Amino acid sequence: MFGASEWAVHLASPTGMRWWQGALLGLATCAMPTGMAVADAPGPTDFESTIVEMVAVDGSEIPDAVTVTVEGVDSFLLLSVSRGSTVSIPGYDDEPYLRIDADCSVWQNRLSWSTWYNEDRYGDVERPDIVDPSATPQWVVIDDDCSVAWHDHRIHWMNPTPPIGAEPGDVVTSALVPFTVDGISISVRVESTLATPPSPRSSLAGLILGVAVVATVMVFGGRRIAAASVWLAGVSGISTIIGAATFLLTPADTGPDPRWWVLPLAATFAGLLGALLERSGRWFWATGSLLVSGLVLGLWSWDRRTGLWRALIPSPWPGSVDRMVTAGTAVVATAAVCAALTVLISPGRERSSR
Repeated sequence: MFGASEWAVHLASPTGMRWWQGALLGLATCAMPTGMAVADAPGPTDFESTIVEMVAVDGSEIPDAVTVTVEGVDSFLLLSVSRGSTVSIPGYDDEPYLRIDADCSVWQNRLSWSTWYNEDRYGDVERPDIVDPSATPQWVVIDDDCSVAWHDHRIHWMNPTPPIGAEPGDVVTSALVPFTVDGISISVRVESTLATPPSPRSSLAGLILGVAVVATVMVFGGRRIAAASVWLAGVSGISTIIGAATFLLTPADTGPDPRWWVLPLAATFAGLLGALLERSGRWFWATGSLLVSGLVLGLWSWDRRTGLWRALIPSPWPGSVDRMVTAGTAVVATAAVCAALTVLISPGRERSSR
């Protein structure tokens, strides 16, 4: 077995370099958006959609087998049924769009305009030539778990900017979404309300904490790459917990993005690797690991930037915690990148001054 120093030497060797470069490539591949049939993942928003009522058109009882919820604050409608029940969901032109069979298989009609239009939260897609609502449906299986989520554009405001004159608490959309369960026609009424803007205090607190971490490293870390790498790994670990919990608690049908946890996890490993490499005297590779860690963590923060000013964040964490971590992480990641670049550009001066 290798000790810490031996591992660092091994990883910095040609064979080891190929190994950890391959690992980083694998993590980067995992971080790419998956080719799932669902649309883009939920994100921060200024609107909250709520199901006001769900009624059977003919006044009959709604089957206990069906549940409908709004997910991602205002992003998705999620419909689930028990095995043995069947569901039919029409598109915007009343064409066949989605269906769930009794064996829990979920099907989507590729010729429906709704299939393509619902891929993007704001419907920013081009209409494919194959779309034909009057043609025989071209069904494809997209899941097998008796549930389906889709960006129904009737349940949310189709613009990131609120309507002119709207105040927090105002209803900006109200619409009916029809579907059929076991032959019973059902309508769900959904209203979307403009939310109150967030306080900047949590973001400011995160910036202050980030500056405090950077100052601590500069004062007590002896300007060592290892100290900066360890602190950066610690911040990345906290970000990993935030992202992993959000990923795991977001319904799979809404397509949670693996980058929420893969990016900070990769930054954690790169930071720890940098500390080990400097311990073995490989300061150049240690600085490179610090740079990679800072860049990856900075990318994670950049992906989450809209949560700093949007009112609502689809996360199990309180919005204030989420904003604080995002802002603080951005400061630490930026400082790490600047420090690493400074050392790489002027290695002799920086190492002699240490």
